Amino acid sequence: MKIFKKNDRYIVVNMTGNKNNYLSIKFGDKKNKIIFRNLENKVVDCNIDSDLILVQVEKALSRIKDKYKLEFYITDIEFVSSDSFSVDIYEKMAFTLLSNIIANDYPELCVTDI
Repeated sequence: MKIFKKNDRYIVVNMTGNKNNYLSIKFGDKKNKIIFRNLENKVVDCNIDSDLILVQVEKALSRIKDKYKLEFYITDIEFVSSDSFSVDIYEKMAFTLLSNIIANDYPELCVTDI
């Protein structure tokens, strides 16, 4: 999984053999309706839709809130509808992204007893 930041968006790309998934997230300071953008530029059979991504991303947000007591607000999500279907890949991608942000911005929350 590759994570990077481009302007005000965080991007997670998961490419494993014959499966590809892309997720781009923009955060805000309060809860709003999330805007979804499908980056697929041609009409193809869609494997992924915004409802599937929303359910999985909300699970990741909930897990982060339970684990770190932090709440993140998403304002915008970009995806590619022809990406590989999975019942949980976007949850894993979002959780990994959020964990990475926390490790960089709130390292004191990631300290473990040895």
